[in-house]
Amino acid sequence: MQQKFQNQKATTHNKTKPNWWTEQLEIHKKKVRALRRRAQRAPEIERQARYQVFKKEKAKYKRHIKQAKNMGWRKFCSAASHPYGKQYKAAFRKSVFPSQIPYLINSDPKESLQEAAQNILDQIFFSPAIPTNFNLTTSTQPPDPPISP
Repeated sequence: MQQKFQNQKATTHNKTKPNWWTEQLEIHKKKVRALRRRAQRAPEIERQARYQVFKKEKAKYKRHIKQAKNMGWRKFCSAASHPYGKQYKAAFRKSVFPSQIPYLINSDPKESLQEAAQNILDQIFFSPAIPTNFNLTTSTQPPDPPISP
């Protein structure tokens, strides 16, 4: 009988939140949802004004989320102990979207994703101390004549 009861137990699944999610973001989310509900249920006269308040607050909320994500990724990348560890895999494999590639601490956050990826590559693969010039070889043969039809 006890065995049947143990087999019948409902298993709960705890959903984990991202490491950048904070209590302030949770409060802000609830505030934005409340403003949306108030705007939807407002009388026709007040509805437009309440929607404007809701839209402004939603824009602030989205901006705070973006800032929290960027800071979370910066912390994640600055904690790298191995150049080809989790951070490298997150930046250059399919497990993470390109828009989530964090910017390095010493780079400009307004640059494009391609420039940010180039900065990461420059940090991982150092350039040689003595640059190699591949244009030193010259040919003694004259150039080929152009092809005429």
